[in-house]
Amino acid sequence: MRLISILSAVCAGLSLIPASATAQSYTPLWQPSSSHTLYAYCTDNNGNIVPYCYMVFSTSYYAGTNAHTHYYPTAPLSTVNPTSGMGNGYGYLAVTVTTTIVGHAEWVANCPSCYNCRCGTYDYAVGYPGIYWVSDHGLVVQNGATSLHGPTVAYNHWMTSNAAYAYYFTTLDYHNAYGGTIYSNDMALPFAGKFDLSGTWTAGEDHLSHEFGTAADTDSVPQANVSAFLGYCTYYLAVDARQEPNGSLHCRWPN
Repeated sequence: MRLISILSAVCAGLSLIPASATAQSYTPLWQPSSSHTLYAYCTDNNGNIVPYCYMVFSTSYYAGTNAHTHYYPTAPLSTVNPTSGMGNGYGYLAVTVTTTIVGHAEWVANCPSCYNCRCGTYDYAVGYPGIYWVSDHGLVVQNGATSLHGPTVAYNHWMTSNAAYAYYFTTLDYHNAYGGTIYSNDMALPFAGKFDLSGTWTAGEDHLSHEFGTAADTDSVPQANVSAFLGYCTYYLAVDARQEPNGSLHCRWPN
């Protein structure tokens, strides 16, 4: 008898981000650092659930998703607990998947410990719902594209609608008062989540303040106008408005 391992999920009320040519759409979409219960079981060739099947679990991810176009080193993964166990008399074993802080698509695998058995997988994505592409509205020039996160600025300009509107009115007021050309740099990736800068996945280089899709960096504001621009951010309820050591202006709105 050849057993086929399957993972069946119990999950409801999950939101999907708006469909986009640059964002992968997966369901379910689980927020970073959240926990979810799956019920694992094995079936025989006739689809019958097999009691007391011993199973081994692991997680992995789909490289290149959510604009993480670098593949090495591998990103931090979600975890599954327990990593192995036996189904009960009805064949079921509850396992908990705790998601990573990285926004991307992953899977959890269930491999029964028996001869000639096949592993089953359950796909999910990690990220925040309600993240939207932010256009330049003719007020700014978008920049910040890197080889690590897609080759165009279509990948690093995503925000929540609340933050996007606040940033729009900030740049509108600034443009009306001072004119000139400014550049909008990093906001968030399509699913948000951890936004590493150098592909090393190390602390201090992970752009954590951008993980919720509520922060934006702005470049090329003349130094004489920096206080005014940050003042507009604060006027539109930014909770953090400052100039970073590299000269970029960082504004973050509530999550």
